Amino acid sequence: MRHALLRLTPALFLSFLLAVVLTAEEAPPERAATPEEAWTQFKAAVLRADRVRTWSLLSAESRKEVEKLGEAMSHLEGDERAERAEELGLSLDAYGRMSAKDLILAQLMASTRKDGGKELESIRIRDVAIDGDRAEGVRVEEESERPAWFVKEEGEWKLDLARELSEDEEPDGGK
Repeated sequence: MRHALLRLTPALFLSFLLAVVLTAEEAPPERAATPEEAWTQFKAAVLRADRVRTWSLLSAESRKEVEKLGEAMSHLEGDERAERAEELGLSLDAYGRMSAKDLILAQLMASTRKDGGKELESIRIRDVAIDGDRAEGVRVEEESERPAWFVKEEGEWKLDLARELSEDEEPDGGK
């Protein structure tokens, strides 16, 4: 009996260890304590194709606005739909089953893959001014500079793309 217990103990231990490993949740990401950290974490999440973290670093309003873009993508038809599906590396069937959120995230990840993430990696944020739960800085791209907006929600800084999208929709570019 004692020998059987000794032989069983390693098996039980391994079973227990396997159960713990399989049920363990991934450690939550470090919260973005500054707008600059939000940008750095967003870039890193996109570059590693971490859709969950990418999405979580967008403000609630930004998620709504970005989903509208995904919704427009879901309504493409014919050649446009086929071209977009191919661009995303998806079959037409898979494209048709994706939610608006998943389509826009797939578009973001695909556009980053085109150049190996070099363009995204090169973008910097500077001159950030914080005013309460809002912040504005300068997004420095290769040959241009644009405003970058951030908002603090649930104790974490997030990108405020909703403001950028609304500024882009204005006829004079928000100026």
